[in-house]
Amino acid sequence: MAQLNIKKKNPNKNLSVGKYKDEKRKLRKKNALTEINEFCSIIRLFAYLTRGGTSPQDTISLLADEASGIFKQPFEEAKRYIVDEGLPISEGFYKTNFFPLEFISILRVGQSTGKLPEVLEEYGKYLNGVIVSQRGFNSALKYPTVMLMAAILGTTAIIVAVVPKLQASIQSMVGDKVVTLPLPTRILFGLHSILTVFGTPGVILLMLGLLYYFSFGSGKKHILMVIQKIPKVKKLMEKMQWAQFLIMASVCMKAGMTLAQMLFTMGEGELPPELSKGDAFKELYFNVKNGGKSFASELERAGVSRKLVSLIAIAERKGHTQEVMQSYGEEIMDSVPFEINEVKVVVEGVAIGTITVLGGSIVACVMITMLNMSSFV
Repeated sequence: MAQLNIKKKNPNKNLSVGKYKDEKRKLRKKNALTEINEFCSIIRLFAYLTRGGTSPQDTISLLADEASGIFKQPFEEAKRYIVDEGLPISEGFYKTNFFPLEFISILRVGQSTGKLPEVLEEYGKYLNGVIVSQRGFNSALKYPTVMLMAAILGTTAIIVAVVPKLQASIQSMVGDKVVTLPLPTRILFGLHSILTVFGTPGVILLMLGLLYYFSFGSGKKHILMVIQKIPKVKKLMEKMQWAQFLIMASVCMKAGMTLAQMLFTMGEGELPPELSKGDAFKELYFNVKNGGKSFASELERAGVSRKLVSLIAIAERKGHTQEVMQSYGEEIMDSVPFEINEVKVVVEGVAIGTITVLGGSIVACVMITMLNMSSFV
């Protein structure tokens, strides 16, 4: 998922954004939950200090002194721009080229409306919700991922260690005779030939490479990519994306953004699937901002669920768009833990089935070969 980067690239670079337009800006991606968790703690401390009466400049100085790890240098840079050079808070954080644009937009609008402490607290809650849901999702996929990794490594080990003994046994029984091996035997021997093409050193390097790939490399990520294609998992991921989108959008509007400003800010991050297709979101933004279209009608045109479209339509008529988005987003987020449990059962079933088929096929090939060895004489 995407969906959990502290830094997010802009999929709508051609949007007109005034002085905040910067197509050359290179945003660093942060994928680790520990980094998002640390960022969440910083945001909550920021909100607490400003709510308690500490000026934003003094708060930034304190945060710069307390920051560590990847956040140390960016906060020191922000302190220099804001405290030493006197730049506006949002501009100072923006010039570090580190912090997410959604955070910068919240700072800019929140300070201009006098709601900075409140919206920072809401933003911290949003990040915490993202962390909790993502941890639950990752936990549900962890066991099946480990099972599949073990199955791939085990299957490779069997082919490398067992097949040579079968080959030696058949050779000793057949001698110089020409025999036709059963198809499963030929497949088994063919796999072994591929794996051992570089000899014993190659096999050792292959096993070490696989071990590194699954333990420290991209192996887990690639298995997760396959698991995420399962319909039940894909549906849950899309619901989580919508929950995060709606809650973050409500935080933006609570900060004092107009609907158009909120849409531009949300366009800087990851979008739900219906809005990320082609130019769907760019068209939605321009139609709402310049074409006089309602948010609900544009969501309907993009193929968003009827329930959400209806809720947004009612909310727009009554002037409660922010409240409805927050309420519906939190409702989705509250249902995530229950659906994660359902997904866990499905994914574990798929993993067990895959392991059974994979391991069973190898064992069957070995057994068929052994049963046919008498016919080779």
